Amino acid sequence: MDHRRWLESSIRLVTEKEVLSAGIVLPLVCIALAGVRFSVRRHQESPLAVDDWLIAIGVVMITGMGICFIIGVKLGAWDHPTTNLSGTRTPKPYVEDLGSQGEIEFAIEILTCLAHGCVKTSIVFFSRRIFLRRKGSSFDWASWILIILSAAWAITFLGLVIFDCGKNVSFHWAPIQSIDGSHCDISKSQEALIISDFILDISIIILPIPSVWSLNMSWGKKLAVTGMFLVGLLSLVASTSQLVIYFLVSYHAHKYGIDINDTAITILWLSMLENSLAAIASCLPSLNLLAKGTRFRNFSYRLSSGVSHSGWLPLWKTNSANRKQPQPQPCADDLDNSSYPIGSINFRDRRQIQIINQQVFLRKDEPVV
Repeated sequence: MDHRRWLESSIRLVTEKEVLSAGIVLPLVCIALAGVRFSVRRHQESPLAVDDWLIAIGVVMITGMGICFIIGVKLGAWDHPTTNLSGTRTPKPYVEDLGSQGEIEFAIEILTCLAHGCVKTSIVFFSRRIFLRRKGSSFDWASWILIILSAAWAITFLGLVIFDCGKNVSFHWAPIQSIDGSHCDISKSQEALIISDFILDISIIILPIPSVWSLNMSWGKKLAVTGMFLVGLLSLVASTSQLVIYFLVSYHAHKYGIDINDTAITILWLSMLENSLAAIASCLPSLNLLAKGTRFRNFSYRLSSGVSHSGWLPLWKTNSANRKQPQPQPCADDLDNSSYPIGSINFRDRRQIQIINQQVFLRKDEPVV
């Protein structure tokens, strides 16, 4: 079997161990945080919203991508170079192995489109639930536009990924030699997907920032909240890396003598990382209830208070049973009450203690009926 001697890429590409680690660790982290998110909703006794269900579907897609990574590594799908393009005859077992690699990558691409659409749309719906002040506002219009674009993006590119070669869907896992004469160029749809994904990520990250800075809070708190939302920048970094690798390596891979199979799995690995980081960032606020008694917990209460004073919805809805309610003070007219909240009693006030002692004394002397 004849192989081309491919040049080594100047960009560091992922190894099989890194692919396997991403396929195992990232889905587990996403599942755990999604479980915390649903547990918090149950603890708050609040109904599940659209963003909760969308992130759950997105985590399922991310888990599917992880399973494909694990299967690909176990089958050795990415441990051999691409065959020579000069038309030499390749043994059938090698072609079948190459076909299984293409099938796995095709499945990952489909799951990537679905995960992208669900996670992005979920983040926008979550932002609406926090910052939407009134219908018809600029934020209302901008968020709905991003929701429509995210959904349309997922549907459009899902169709392009599957049918970019028309009815010849099998071209996605066919040897390159059989595609050269078919005039099927899948690079155009991949290029449009990566560029539009990058632009959409930037738009979604920028969306809540003006709303955060309009809150009635100090600059330090605004910076802290902005930093929390900008955790999604890590996802943007992965998206940027895809863009760079695609244009510098994959787009002209054969021209510069670089094996496209090595770069393909790296781009898919970055897609997995992008989706996972976005899902993790959207679930981070749910960790608030796990930080009871800490400074972060107190900060979230102050943040909710700042949002409420600005006329916005609270960022984290706390359970009404845990909120401090004004407690009635004991008085002479309330002697028939069975008990008082301990927080309402001032033990330095002798009159209150005397009233309580009298009440207990009278009740002890009451005849038992």
